[in-house]
Amino acid sequence: MQQVEDGMSMAMVVLTLTLIAVVIAYMFLKKNSNNHLPLAEAVAVVANVPPNVPSVHNFQKISDEFSNITELQAGLRKAGLESSDLIIGVDFTKSNSWQGTHSFNGKCLHSLSANVQNPYQIVIQNLGECLEVFDDDHLIPAFGFGDSKTRDTGIFSLNPNGSCNGFKEVLSSYSEQANQVILSGPSK
Repeated sequence: MQQVEDGMSMAMVVLTLTLIAVVIAYMFLKKNSNNHLPLAEAVAVVANVPPNVPSVHNFQKISDEFSNITELQAGLRKAGLESSDLIIGVDFTKSNSWQGTHSFNGKCLHSLSANVQNPYQIVIQNLGECLEVFDDDHLIPAFGFGDSKTRDTGIFSLNPNGSCNGFKEVLSSYSEQANQVILSGPSK
């Protein structure tokens, strides 16, 4: 996983692993509850809050002490993940500028550099490295929202040709859009 020199790498790894855990918990719980499950229940499971749904009794906590991607993938397989169809959504609201002043050396979280990946690039890359082996068709719909065109009423495809073919294409499509998009007010 890419390291960021300004001390953000650990926070990004934790954020990425938490996101992966929430997604996995949500998929597992949704599968075992006849597709009727709020996302909050998956967050509750990952946060070790006792959930109020009976279908979670079969849920097993995924160890979070992995030292590499291969161990993490093995843990996900052991927890029951066989395949995954992913959708990526990227927030292009102005809050990325405000948040970046506190967490990304004063730069917008979408700032692109040849030497250092921004937080979105790091998360996309980490998710890709971890979950790409579980995606059978490697087609990943990737969308942006909150820019000056869509505001809080729509979305746009990161790849003008439709779904991205694997995470490398998600990453390159994101980078192209991040160079062109005008951030807008916060979404509602």
